[in-house]
Amino acid sequence: MKEQVSARCKILITKKIADSLSENEQTELNEYLTSNNKAKQYFAELKRIWDLTNTLVPNSIFKIDVSEEWVKFIQSLKSKKS
Repeated sequence: MKEQVSARCKILITKKIADSLSENEQTELNEYLTSNNKAKQYFAELKRIWDLTNTLVPNSIFKIDVSEEWVKFIQSLKSKKS
């Protein structure tokens, strides 16, 4: 039977890349990665894509001041009414 990456493993890998794994989940992920070469390859590929994306799109783009944007939105509505 061909090795596959389980849905649970994919969730753990995603959480690892997003830096949101608990200690228990980290242990569980380590077990997946040491016992399943396909999972190890999947992790490496996803991490590489994440790192490339992070390089191409700086994190500062994603930092949005919601309050400031709300004020701009309200102002734009007011100017359209006038």
